[in-house]
Amino acid sequence: MKFAQTLILASAVTLAACSSTPEVTAPAAPTKPTCGQQLRMEWAPEWKCGNYPAGYAVAADGEAQPNPGNDRAFQKDIALANARDRMAADIATKVERAIDTFKRNTAVGTDQRYGRNEEIVSNQMSVAVLNNSHMIDMFIDERDVYHVLVGIKTEDFKQQLEQNLSKSDAVDMIAEHDEAKKQMLLKNITDELLKN
Repeated sequence: MKFAQTLILASAVTLAACSSTPEVTAPAAPTKPTCGQQLRMEWAPEWKCGNYPAGYAVAADGEAQPNPGNDRAFQKDIALANARDRMAADIATKVERAIDTFKRNTAVGTDQRYGRNEEIVSNQMSVAVLNNSHMIDMFIDERDVYHVLVGIKTEDFKQQLEQNLSKSDAVDMIAEHDEAKKQMLLKNITDELLKN
């Protein structure tokens, strides 16, 4: 009997020593949702979430809903037009902000001729950029919506800035035909337009 008790006690000690408690693991860190998940799509490229590729000074995306004739060429044209509209609006906003900063820093006038010249400068830049922009990428989502990314390379953009702004009569008018003010204005516009 004593032998049986010893054997049971030894077995209990052995089992207790060999058993292990389960390791407590930290919960997994939450993963960042993919661009597609953020947009509630099966998949989407990163540029659809605003992460445009490097090397482009200005880029914008556009989309077009499917049409009854399922005409992909027409759908692509609409998507390109929408992307270019967004680029033009972005450029206009940046030019306006740069000119406003210039006017505050130099105390130039605020009469109507400045407003009209701001519009001219904005239009000149928009036309130059839109004429030199091209489609970078595209995809069609699971709902048949056509998405495009349009942009202009940084070097091409800088060249367009130099060609269009340095010879602009509207820039001269805003800078009151003062070369130092003109250079300051050109720098403001260039810096603002090259911000991402």
